[in-house]
Amino acid sequence: MLPHGARGIDLEGLSAVFCSEKVIAFKAGDGEHYTLHTGWKSGIIDVHRTWKGPEGTENHQTIFAMRRDAIPAVCRDLASIEAEFIGLFRRLRLGWLKHRGICVVRGCLPTTSDEICKVTKKRRGRLVFIEEEVRDQLYVPEYLDEIFEFPDGAFGLFKSGKNIGIGLKVTYQLREPQFYWIKMKDLSRFSGMWSRKILQVFMRHKIPPDQYSEHDVLRPSGS
Repeated sequence: MLPHGARGIDLEGLSAVFCSEKVIAFKAGDGEHYTLHTGWKSGIIDVHRTWKGPEGTENHQTIFAMRRDAIPAVCRDLASIEAEFIGLFRRLRLGWLKHRGICVVRGCLPTTSDEICKVTKKRRGRLVFIEEEVRDQLYVPEYLDEIFEFPDGAFGLFKSGKNIGIGLKVTYQLREPQFYWIKMKDLSRFSGMWSRKILQVFMRHKIPPDQYSEHDVLRPSGS
């Protein structure tokens, strides 16, 4: 469930609406949209493009399709992603931050429901971020020791005005808070590498286009 009872989100010109069995993504004024259908009834997960032709007829084009029973195999192929992502995090020491002249900024990465509620509102049924509220939530502690009072969650790490990483505070039961961080460079490299791997895995398990005619939900319409 999204905050404020929203059914979707608007973000930098792109919108997404979450329905019971599908997600619809579109760009404002674009005249077309893309739909991810979960296939609970049909047993087929598919992504398709929808647009209107010159005469106003609605057209559909399947971009990707996969049988739902392939999900376990996909999960096995991607099993190492979690461990590799966790492996990117390093222990964060306050003395190291001070020595390196790194600034901590809280509020630039709203992650909890309460934090997101404070910086968003519902418009046309979708969640939108309020720029002024986002700015108001930013907080730079005068003393680094203040991060012990931060709620568990993420915060930004900046040096010379540049975001160099993401910090994370975690409090385990009956233990002192622990701090970790991840370099933005490492995160960017990881995202690029895994986006290619994920694409390759899904392509291995896709339904070939020449088999679309065998499934009612994948048969093209329009021209």
